[in-house]
Amino acid sequence: MTPENYNLAGIYTYGALLEHLQAGMRFASITTYRDGTKQLDTVLSADNRLIRWHHYGSSANHATPDQLRFVIEQLFKMTLPEFLRAYVWVW
Repeated sequence: MTPENYNLAGIYTYGALLEHLQAGMRFASITTYRDGTKQLDTVLSADNRLIRWHHYGSSANHATPDQLRFVIEQLFKMTLPEFLRAYVWVW
């Protein structure tokens, strides 16, 4: 396993990521405010019909591995390993 493919979620394909999202996993960013409080904001979630994303706007795409690839690579401007390292995953 190379370092760029390493991720704690253990997900290495868009199909596997979609399965995890449809099972209830979501990806989020954490905002820390000056007073020390934190806020968890979901950036990617899915169900059997739609992939919902929030990144400089928000919308939804059909729940397919190809659409998930489009969302991550074109909208988030990241590769799959970069995305998995950039955001926290929550069940």
